[in-house]
Amino acid sequence: CRLGWQCCGVSGIKYLKAWREYRGYTQERLAERVEPRAEGEPLSGATISRYERGKQNYRQETLEALAVALDCTVVELLSRPPAEREFWEIIDNTRTGERSRLTTIIKALTDAA
Repeated sequence: CRLGWQCCGVSGIKYLKAWREYRGYTQERLAERVEPRAEGEPLSGATISRYERGKQNYRQETLEALAVALDCTVVELLSRPPAEREFWEIIDNTRTGERSRLTTIIKALTDAA
């Protein structure tokens, strides 16, 4: 990547489209909601489309700005679909000592299914 260490790659922002649709935004509307990038160029709907399809590199600051515009976290954009947000909030807010008990409960539920 010509941006070196500042570039995050082209694998795509895995759940960008899911979060955008969850919020009810078009690609153009999401682009309008994102704060202008440091280099001064605002995002376009076409750029959002390329990010969603993994056709364009993105920078960490752009990823963070997209998360703010979508009211989610960078971790959610990269690894968690919006339909699972409540589940992950429970997991994330569970104290470390209680996680093994929670894991046992979840395993029991999935084994019973």
